[in-house]
Amino acid sequence: MGQMGESDLGKAFRVSSLEFRVWESDASPIRCDFNFPHVFFSGGTMNGHEKAVRQTAADFLRDYLQLLRDMDLDEIARVFELLQSARRHGAMIYLAGNGGSASTASHWANDLNKAAKIAGQTPFRVLSLTDNVSWLTALANDEGYERSIAGQLENFAHPGDVLLVISASGNSPNLVRAVELARERGVVTVGLLGFDGGVLNHMVDERLLLPSRKGAYGLVESAHLLVCHLLSYCLAQAELCGEMSLAGAPIDGAAEKRIY
Repeated sequence: MGQMGESDLGKAFRVSSLEFRVWESDASPIRCDFNFPHVFFSGGTMNGHEKAVRQTAADFLRDYLQLLRDMDLDEIARVFELLQSARRHGAMIYLAGNGGSASTASHWANDLNKAAKIAGQTPFRVLSLTDNVSWLTALANDEGYERSIAGQLENFAHPGDVLLVISASGNSPNLVRAVELARERGVVTVGLLGFDGGVLNHMVDERLLLPSRKGAYGLVESAHLLVCHLLSYCLAQAELCGEMSLAGAPIDGAAEKRIY
């Protein structure tokens, strides 16, 4: 691919600076407040296709930032404390999802097990129940797809463990069955959800709900991955520094240490 010329660069997307602040009042939960960016093409004359792409991209970014603006940091803090407690007590944390949410579960298992591991501290014990393809497909084939997660979970679940299910719709039958089994076994349940929360919104012990229009899978799945990174970062900060402020700036010495 050749080097882009100035005229091509002039048509590239640019996003203006984004102001972010966290506010809190006695009457309202902690929330994120954004000044929305201006998304635009700079330079050049846009044809019809470019205008359509510009508008579609601008709409996506606007809706995505609205999801972040509506994020309830009280919910983030509660899940943070729950995961911290699981780590301190050596409890297992199980992650599960379908489709794009399955990849988020796998990604988050890596971040909690590796990126949030601190020398001299009790490590996380995290298992993504979407990663063993042979076992998952054997259960789906022999017992039905709705048993694909619960069938694995029943081999491990102990009281005090944590099951975190990731679902944009909140209605995935295999995740519903997994939460039902978890409740029978005394496992704490958490839902990372979108849309209206679906069935799971009323089943789980704790939820991180990002309300959105039904069908906006790309928006919700993108925001869910951000939540995973946000919580992993907060958990690493907490172990390094002894205390955490969701609204505070990074503390010296608490930066992530990765080479990938």
